[in-house]
Amino acid sequence: MTPLKIALVKKLTKLWTTTVVLSDEREERALPFWYHNLQIELSTIIHDPLIEAGRKVIGEPFAIDFLLKLIQELGGSIERIEIDALQGDITYARLHMRGRDGKPALVNTRLDDALSLALRLETPLAINDELWQHLSVSLTEKEANRELQFEAVAAMAQHTSIRPLASPITSQQPRNLDFRDGLKGWQARGLPLWEKRFDLQLDPEVTYQGRPVLRAVLQGEDGTNQESILRNVISLSHEGFLADTYRGKRMRLVTYCQVREAKEAYFEIVVTSPPLQPDSEHYQLLITRTPLLEETADWQRQELVVDVPQNASVIMLKLHMADQGTFWISAIQWEPVDQSVPLTQFYHTLPLADLQNLDFQHGLDGWFSRSGNPRDYTYGTESVDGKGTHCMYIKAIREEPRSLMRLQQSIKADNYLGKRVRLRGSLKGNGLLKPARLYMRKGAIQGYVEHCIVGTQDWTACEIATFLHEEASQLEIGLLLNGKGQVWLKDLAFEVVG
Repeated sequence: MTPLKIALVKKLTKLWTTTVVLSDEREERALPFWYHNLQIELSTIIHDPLIEAGRKVIGEPFAIDFLLKLIQELGGSIERIEIDALQGDITYARLHMRGRDGKPALVNTRLDDALSLALRLETPLAINDELWQHLSVSLTEKEANRELQFEAVAAMAQHTSIRPLASPITSQQPRNLDFRDGLKGWQARGLPLWEKRFDLQLDPEVTYQGRPVLRAVLQGEDGTNQESILRNVISLSHEGFLADTYRGKRMRLVTYCQVREAKEAYFEIVVTSPPLQPDSEHYQLLITRTPLLEETADWQRQELVVDVPQNASVIMLKLHMADQGTFWISAIQWEPVDQSVPLTQFYHTLPLADLQNLDFQHGLDGWFSRSGNPRDYTYGTESVDGKGTHCMYIKAIREEPRSLMRLQQSIKADNYLGKRVRLRGSLKGNGLLKPARLYMRKGAIQGYVEHCIVGTQDWTACEIATFLHEEASQLEIGLLLNGKGQVWLKDLAFEVVG
């Protein structure tokens, strides 16, 4: 067994997760894990408004605290925790305990529960030697600042779509894309966590071209409550595979599906390339996804096309559904195509070095959408004058849109720290009941600058500027529509002005 210590703990409130980085005592290797804090966060969300309203709230004991109290009341203790096994997709640990009578006992548990105990009790940790070499990453000897390296290792867990506490991805080729082995290699996660509202299985009555078909059913909530704390969601993820074979190639995902009563559903490809050293390039996460799938009684073809970067490490495939609906998916093909096949729109979720595609000559490449209710809007690009000028637009298609829609992109602020930057463009509006905005922000509300238009207006030149202080980490620009109407944006330019 290799003795371990807890090198870093990071709690991400917005993601409701805790990331723990473990290292050996000599700090030569490190291993990140993350797990959900959902019970604690939901308690805060539910109880705080009641407390503010003067209501009496009975505190709910958290499961981990209940277990600790139970062990203490029974006179027991946890002497050490050993991470010792991988079974399928889950990492397991063994608790070495001792009862009131002094007799030892061994208890198997999931690693997320074991880590929660270790954080509270400062219990000694160890890991199976073979498992440690297999899962951990090497830390560079030349880098004196281990703290930066632990931060980089934590980012591997926080920014990848690799499942928490899962076995590492080692497959060179995608496995079981045709569901011949049932759901082996696939994993479903749903919200809310306290109630399973989805059913996932091979349909015994439906096939496509003689092959098995996967059926996913997402049950809607009772009633029409639109103010739920969390949306009803299911995410079906393939186990993933190494990108080595596909680097530098244009690849296409093809499948056929049927959709019934689905409010929101789409396919997604995620390509990751995490850094193993703090002085390497920033982690990149490239995502491409289909438009929202329309309801159909016939089998409809869906495809995604992506250029796999030379520094890609892992490729993952996903199906996302929200609110409710039934979805049938046939065998998935993953195949190389030539450069004549057009790419699907893609974006990076982490900031790049420079803004891209500001003239919209490549559609919406580099831009990505954000909305709580994406079906309330449509968006895209179009020609302005027939002479090569293009614009980007957002249009409300629901009578009363339930949330806003934004098209945005982000860059790292490194090259602009201590400088004043300016964003110029032209806006046009039609029937805007609320202001539409061209905006720029430095990752915080207090750093938000904007130019607004309202009503119906022809093309209007506008500009916004801001100063990037040394503490700024990234800069975001975007177009925002909140409510009825349509807004267009063209002639976008970004520059340093002082």
